Amino acid sequence: MAFIRKLKTKSGTYLAEVESVREGGKVRQRVIRYIGKDVNGSVVRKVATNQIGISEVRRHADVLVLKALSDELELDQVLGKRASEILLFVYAQILERKSIHKLEEWLSQSDVLETLQLEPLSTKELYMSLKLVEGVDFAVLQEHLNNKWRTLEAKPEAVVLDVTDTYFQGSQVDWKSRRGKDGVYGKLLQIAMGVSFSHGFPLSHKIYDGNVSNKRILRDMLSELVKMGYSSIILDRGMYSAANIERLNQANFTAIVGATKTTQVKRDFLLSIARDDIFTKNNQVVLKNTKVYVTSIPFLGGTLIAVFNPDAEVAQREEFLERKTGSLKEQFFGYSLVYHNTKHHDHEVIRQYFDKDIVERSFRCLKGPLSLRPIRVWLADHVQAHIKICYLAYALLALLQYRVRKLKLSAPNALDKLKTGYRVTLTDNHSNFSWSQTVTLSKAQDSILQAVGCSV
Repeated sequence: MAFIRKLKTKSGTYLAEVESVREGGKVRQRVIRYIGKDVNGSVVRKVATNQIGISEVRRHADVLVLKALSDELELDQVLGKRASEILLFVYAQILERKSIHKLEEWLSQSDVLETLQLEPLSTKELYMSLKLVEGVDFAVLQEHLNNKWRTLEAKPEAVVLDVTDTYFQGSQVDWKSRRGKDGVYGKLLQIAMGVSFSHGFPLSHKIYDGNVSNKRILRDMLSELVKMGYSSIILDRGMYSAANIERLNQANFTAIVGATKTTQVKRDFLLSIARDDIFTKNNQVVLKNTKVYVTSIPFLGGTLIAVFNPDAEVAQREEFLERKTGSLKEQFFGYSLVYHNTKHHDHEVIRQYFDKDIVERSFRCLKGPLSLRPIRVWLADHVQAHIKICYLAYALLALLQYRVRKLKLSAPNALDKLKTGYRVTLTDNHSNFSWSQTVTLSKAQDSILQAVGCSV
């Protein structure tokens, strides 16, 4: 009978498979094969390099990072007993963006199932798992996430609120086709999302039918933001109206809002601006990619700022000449308007307003890496579930962005760099013994893992 024995030599202790044999009337032990070296109680196996084969290669590092981020947000606690199945969709939405019927193959090529401790799922089981999202109380989830964000942004700062629209292909959803912002007709829904000004953490989101106006959406979202303890907001001009400005003032919100060039504003304000008066060094505001010039008047209990952008003036004139529609006197090329009721200087207000592209980057993140558009599911509950998955995915990306901010990387770029962080399963073709190891990481990959606080 064969057994394992430790063999001590000058170079160390080795493990060998031996058997007892009788030779010349005496019993002795014959070594069948050497297994490896005993190092601090662990076996370091001895394998001939010409006998090693690669039996499996799986994506590992990017999955590991997403698991660390979801653990930091304690999503498994708030998502319930079936959290792993929901997180499977969230991870897949970030890393692969395949339709559900193509996910089964991808799951076999990544470490998602093993990381989340799940058994392999068929396409039918994946569709059934999608229904789990319906059972998640997203009001509780949002409150949970906002408490997490407050530990990273202790002081409640301005909320940047914006609305985007997206199409879906739900033939069983009884919604009429409408014209989107891009001019395309289709079944349309709108998503309003508020994010923190400093880091773009998602604070709130709601889904609306395609025909709900942005002004009405603001009225609906404002009460929720008040309950959350926020009192400062930055809005795009799609939500501007005199009535909404009054609502913001009544709610004691300090606000910076892009304003529309109404006929009255053109007549009473823009027509009175002399180019020589606004185009001066004192009125200049230096932004990230350009320089603008500002002047202002008291307006609706606050201040209305006219912003003149010489670069935009040239582009808008050329566009007008190509279009050849409208009155030249009504154009006011290069001018935009911003309303505010803050105590900040006009220059600072303009910097804050044009830095609000953090929410626009958020939506680009949703529509790009997260493939929010178009939604390729058919049932109404699946549409809702898909958007909630995208929201959770964006929460992970926002946290990743916060963690890698000192590396000068975007969250999608960081994950892209981790794609080649594979876990390889090797096999000793002689003994059929298998083991796994992670490929050597690059310096950039290692820096990302350290920033998130995990290691392979």
